Amino acid sequence: MSTQPTFTNSLKRKASRWQTLPSAVEETDTDMIDNETEKYSLLLFLRDIDSSPTALLEFVDALQNAPGSLDDTSTIAATLAAALDTKLIDFDYIDPELPDTKKRRLNLYGNSAAADQIAEYDSLVKLARTVWTNPDDLRNFIGKAYQDNLRQLADGHDQYSIDDIFDFARSWGEVRYRFMNHALRDDPTLHTKYNSGRENNKGNAANTIVHESNLLLDARMVEFQLFKGTGYNTQDRAAFQELYILTPEEGRSLLRFNTPGNGLRIGLPAVFRYCVQYIDAYFNWRVRVLESARKQVLTSPAYKNANFYNKQTIRTTENQRILADLQPVDTEYTNFIVSLRNLIDEAEKLNAFNRMSYDAMDDALSRLTRAVRSAVLNRNTFDLRNNRKFQSDMATFPNLQQPLIRPTGSSMIAPPRRGRQTTTTP
Repeated sequence: MSTQPTFTNSLKRKASRWQTLPSAVEETDTDMIDNETEKYSLLLFLRDIDSSPTALLEFVDALQNAPGSLDDTSTIAATLAAALDTKLIDFDYIDPELPDTKKRRLNLYGNSAAADQIAEYDSLVKLARTVWTNPDDLRNFIGKAYQDNLRQLADGHDQYSIDDIFDFARSWGEVRYRFMNHALRDDPTLHTKYNSGRENNKGNAANTIVHESNLLLDARMVEFQLFKGTGYNTQDRAAFQELYILTPEEGRSLLRFNTPGNGLRIGLPAVFRYCVQYIDAYFNWRVRVLESARKQVLTSPAYKNANFYNKQTIRTTENQRILADLQPVDTEYTNFIVSLRNLIDEAEKLNAFNRMSYDAMDDALSRLTRAVRSAVLNRNTFDLRNNRKFQSDMATFPNLQQPLIRPTGSSMIAPPRRGRQTTTTP
């Protein structure tokens, strides 16, 4: 979700107070800020004054006739110049003084600099109101959770933007919409509506947030530190590594490489983008076949008719068989991750790929693709064996829109040549 442009445009001005106000550390560091004693800035704000036609003219006339008005360096001359630049810049609002009376809106006049300041203040107020509406209540849980508990990224420079925060909030909203949407798909009177058209498409889209792999989103989400039961601690973040066989730090590197302005040479981002999409496709396949295998075990007559202890034995035996069928594919995936990890490291250090490293990754992807397409698990269950669409998808796995394109030019470097060994005869 993106914030409205009017919320942030005024904050992006080079001279805005948002840009110039120092941090708490900078404010006390004499090496970062010089105290200017020869100049000062003046801000005047007069509220609820007479709006008769002659009021402003009298003010300007008094400034023009005041001593020092001809001195361009004087405060009087600067104030006069600002007064001559006065125009309608916005509105001022006065709370009612008496009960049951309306709030008053007044024309707000000022010079161009004042217009910029008011626009910035309004932007901040509107932006703050998107998550916080009561300035008397400082116990805002969401605001504090983001402020104090969302860790910075690994390098200490990349930070989460307000757009990221709203993206997370929107995703959570979609998750709850998914419950409502799917709960109505079997409703005897509303099932037709929620199984077709926009409602069906929107429910399916919300469903993907919960049930489909998303490496880059997960790399961001696991950075939420645990706060009042919400978030991830070290043990929780381990789930990311156990699933993807990538560390959260490597996940953040892939996230950065897939972000505009990543600084990588041409050709490198496309490779990482393909690899991320491939990983998501792989885990969507892996979840699908394992879910089908589990359901076949749990719905079998032998399992249903067994007592508790025999059920455990059946599950253990079947899990060992499923593991044996899955292991050849998982081994190829692990080999692919090892080669991808080398490319991540080279992109960080060299801003290029070593040709041998890239070729190793490309070869690992080919082997993994063949392993997925020929996996026994694709045909082990009645559900998948007789699913024509699934079998068709497996024949062309990973079914990505863009192919993997080999980088060229300076993005690909040759391995260092080994020094020629010579022998000397004593």
